[in-house]
Amino acid sequence: MNILVTGGAGFIGSHLCDLLLEKKNRVVVIDNLILGKIENISHLLNRDNFTFIEEDLLDKNILQKIFNDESFDMVYHLAANSDIQKVSYDPTVDYNYTFNTTFNILQCMCAFNVKKLFFSSTSAIYGETYAFLS
Repeated sequence: MNILVTGGAGFIGSHLCDLLLEKKNRVVVIDNLILGKIENISHLLNRDNFTFIEEDLLDKNILQKIFNDESFDMVYHLAANSDIQKVSYDPTVDYNYTFNTTFNILQCMCAFNVKKLFFSSTSAIYGETYAFLS
């Protein structure tokens, strides 16, 4: 399969890429490296079936070009804002880097007939923890 992993340079995304490549998939990562780190995927950069694209998912034109060029079978959408503190003083961060990026991915999936999506939300859905779990 030809798989897109958004946010693939993050901790979870990079480990997902390892597993997908181990299963003989072709993997394309799009990450803007705001929170992801190139070090997380540096061991993959020279692999034939791996491509890293440093771009922002807010750029619809770039995203459409990537979808057009790659013919994805599936998308693992892990890209989102995970900096909860930042959102408390700038809610546009979540609006742009969680909502709008997801919307752009969904639009491209529809336009390019990609029918399989794995969506991973952020830890923010759990809210604050006031007591230790027992």
